[in-house]
Amino acid sequence: MTSAESNPEIVPGEMRLWTDRASAVRPAAGGPVLAPLVADLLKQVDGSVLVVGPHGDEVLAPVAARGGTVLVRALPDGEEIAGRHPGLRVVCGDLVHAALEPFDLVVALDGVDRVASNDFDPTPWRERFDRLVSLVAPGGVLAATVDNPESVLALADGRRLTERREFGDWEPPHDTDPTRPRRAGDVVAILEAAGLSATAFASGWVPSSPGVIAGPGARDDHRLRWALTRDVARLTGPLLLDPRGPVLARLADGRFAEVSSGWLLVAAGAGRSLALPGAVAAVGETRLELSAAEATAAPAGPTVADAAVTLAQAEDLVGLRALVRGYLTWAASETGPRLPDAVQVTGDEITRVVPADDVLAEGGDPAAVAAVWLARRLLAPDVRRIWPAWLGEDGVARTLLAMAGLDRDDAALGSAAADPVATLLVLDDVATLLEVNAQLRTELTAARGAVFAHERLAGNRDRQLEQRSVKLAQAAHRTEVAELRAQQAEDELNRHRRRFFRRALRAARRPRSSAKRILAKLRG
Repeated sequence: MTSAESNPEIVPGEMRLWTDRASAVRPAAGGPVLAPLVADLLKQVDGSVLVVGPHGDEVLAPVAARGGTVLVRALPDGEEIAGRHPGLRVVCGDLVHAALEPFDLVVALDGVDRVASNDFDPTPWRERFDRLVSLVAPGGVLAATVDNPESVLALADGRRLTERREFGDWEPPHDTDPTRPRRAGDVVAILEAAGLSATAFASGWVPSSPGVIAGPGARDDHRLRWALTRDVARLTGPLLLDPRGPVLARLADGRFAEVSSGWLLVAAGAGRSLALPGAVAAVGETRLELSAAEATAAPAGPTVADAAVTLAQAEDLVGLRALVRGYLTWAASETGPRLPDAVQVTGDEITRVVPADDVLAEGGDPAAVAAVWLARRLLAPDVRRIWPAWLGEDGVARTLLAMAGLDRDDAALGSAAADPVATLLVLDDVATLLEVNAQLRTELTAARGAVFAHERLAGNRDRQLEQRSVKLAQAAHRTEVAELRAQQAEDELNRHRRRFFRRALRAARRPRSSAKRILAKLRG
């Protein structure tokens, strides 16, 4: 360890007005998967240690206990690290231009991009990586991360290349550097040419702080699948599609490294053997370490979600009903969440295969959350739809609960859909949004058709009412005319009666004159 006056030590290329450790886009390397791996390497490798690039305190703390060295390009980062970890020798500058001696253990979990200074012309990736390899002493060990430029996540990222870094983030160009490796085998070949025996672990989703690393031949282990499913929530920025489908499909075939976001290379010099895990996954606060045999073994059975999707694709409603009945009945009897992707079904037996770290919201309903999760899996765009077109997520969840003899109202299903555990499956990628948009367009067309039908029915009823009003008016007119005519006839009859009575009265008053007129008429 150097004296306080010379720590951090300045070498060519230090960036005085810059920081990498506070980056919001790519945080300092480490995390629950990589930090314990570095601590394990420190136990297996004696001698000097070099950490290259921005790393988290969980990685630097055990290195400081060994009196190791850290190289960063940003002077503010170096000063912060020197203050936090007095046992470290801190060097600030460019990796290629720093005069450093070889080390027994070299750790570069952030790769070799954020160790290049803007004081010099951009150097190719291969030159920086070769410089990193040259710092490994004979018989030493290297642990380094390399990004995969052709990963599913890189292709699914909806941002431009310049938008995938923070404003002003200075990194060497990615898309115009022909020396960048496209396969894990390319990096292994470089290391083997340098006399190092390398093992490549596939990383997902953030290479510098992955939630999963899987060694060669790692297959469809449910714990790895669940960790990848959960860890996708850390992704930022718009996505063109949900990357979990293609990645999990390659994991099932043992080809996860082809589509992973990056690779962790652990290489050792001649004569040194390392005890390495077959795979490591972080599920919540739990770190799962799998041996090579466990990581490459086929699972005893599918998850409930995969089994349900398979039955739906085959339109086996009888089998789906039996599976859902057994699963939801079992989930309802549990105290915590038992999500379909974390539960394995073997024959008639249902067992949880990952730790129960997920906690429901207060008053959460395990059966309702499980039904909502399963409904979302069955309504995915790539799953054959066996439900009526008008039946949405709530309707399918209610149908699944009914298969198990359970009943939940709209309020319970709404709370289950909004539960933090249930939202782990929700990812607003463009493909899903387009599917939702198409569904909304279909619903809008159906609604417009219903509105047109109602308007047409209302128009017909208006016309019928108008016709009935006319008929009623005509009937009222006829009645009025008839009453008027009857009144006129009655008035005429009354006039005749009055005339007759007047004549009779006059005759009664003059009987002789009346008798003469009567006799005259009779004689005439």
